[in-house]
Amino acid sequence: MTTSTSTGPSIDETAVPIEVPEVEGAKTYVPPVAGQKNLSWIHLSMDHLLRRGDLRGFFRKCEEMNQRGIGPSNETYRYLFQAYKATRQFNRAYRALERMAQHNVTEQLGHYHAVMEIATHMRYAHGVHKVYDLMRRHNITPTATTFNLLVQALCLDDQVELAYRVWNIMHARHTHLTEVTANLLIKALVDAGALNEAFQLLQSHEEIFAAIPVETYSHVFRAAGQHPFPNVLQHCWKKLVDVFRVKPTHGDCLLAMRTAALYGRPDLASDVIRIMNNCGYPISEPYLDCLFTAFVKRGDWRSALNVLHLMREAGIAVDAWTLAPMYRRLRHETRLLPEVTDAITELKLESKAPFLAVLNLVLALRVQDGNPRDAVPFMRQFPTQFGLQPDHDSYQAILTGCDKARDITLAEQLFAEMQATPELAPQSKAYTAMIVLHAHSTDYERIFVLLEELKAKNMIPSATAYHAILGACLHARDSRAKIVVQEMDMFGYSVPRNMLAALRSMKGSPY
Repeated sequence: MTTSTSTGPSIDETAVPIEVPEVEGAKTYVPPVAGQKNLSWIHLSMDHLLRRGDLRGFFRKCEEMNQRGIGPSNETYRYLFQAYKATRQFNRAYRALERMAQHNVTEQLGHYHAVMEIATHMRYAHGVHKVYDLMRRHNITPTATTFNLLVQALCLDDQVELAYRVWNIMHARHTHLTEVTANLLIKALVDAGALNEAFQLLQSHEEIFAAIPVETYSHVFRAAGQHPFPNVLQHCWKKLVDVFRVKPTHGDCLLAMRTAALYGRPDLASDVIRIMNNCGYPISEPYLDCLFTAFVKRGDWRSALNVLHLMREAGIAVDAWTLAPMYRRLRHETRLLPEVTDAITELKLESKAPFLAVLNLVLALRVQDGNPRDAVPFMRQFPTQFGLQPDHDSYQAILTGCDKARDITLAEQLFAEMQATPELAPQSKAYTAMIVLHAHSTDYERIFVLLEELKAKNMIPSATAYHAILGACLHARDSRAKIVVQEMDMFGYSVPRNMLAALRSMKGSPY
């Protein structure tokens, strides 16, 4: 091999030799190189070694430069920082950067960013701060890239609050995050529970970037459904299904429906059902339940009743559990009952048969809100106005009101109607209501007649009925209390603590 003898441009003798780790098995062969042309040849060789991933060979090339006294240039440092990044050696890269500043080697902003990238790759936020401080000491003006690397490192090091503060500084300076950094910060804020801040950042960057990745919207959407944040969830849902045309999972649909139900968003619930129909998903009971709840919370009774009709057409039973959201809402706002009745009447005019369960709910709330006698005319209108016959629940609602109002006369009248109508034959609940009502009267003999009728129909008396009978006997010092206790023991019912003292005072009591 021949060696060039041309001297070429001289190398700055103040340049700092490169400090590299010792590599075992390093070959001692060193080409006879010197001068700038030889430095260019070394750089080509370094680039080739880095592309091959041969880091041992790269550091041997660095030793070769030291042995020959060839000072590094900016290009040399660039390759060196690439090697340090591959080997995650931040401290060596930082020391090299410091020596560049100390020995007045021409500095480039890219070198600082390269060392910052090493620290970011290592999730070493303190290292990024060190490089940033070094830049400030040497009057290197930070750029948007500098701040972006700083935010990335802070996010990866779980210093989300500090990263958000840096973003606020950038925002005040009209400096923007890159798309990668913005997505990283949004996800970090979501994971830290700062969903409002994440959504604020998301909205501010929607105007900057043509398209934020769909994964970011999905991440924010699911977090908003868990907390939940209805405005955030609805915004992300619209982006996912209308802009990105993403096919949501069943879980995503149910999450959106749950939020719509919790916060009264029927528009969101309706949109979820639209997307499910487009995707070919079956509309099951949980989705319609959520839609019904959303309309109830909004106070849109007509739409809520229409959902019940959809459920009926789908073969889904409409029962007390289904109507629970309506009951909870109207229980505290009985002034809305006329609106519900009007909505039922309007739908009947459209040939949509009313639900007896809904009418019974309205009837029960009317009884709760006033005198049970005032609710009887409404029940009498069921056949004429709504085309439905009252059932056991209808009568039971008024019997319960009679118990609270101590209206024995009305209760006996309704109970007689039930006994006279085979379809309305009194069940255990009706007998219990009558027993409880008569147990509080001065003439309580009727309770024993009702008890025997109940047992004659092969119905097991409830614990409530026995407690009422026992209480009446103890109050009157009736010796039949012992028989009642024996029957309670037979059915496994316990004697309430507040009755034990009175029971023990009776002669011959086993207690």
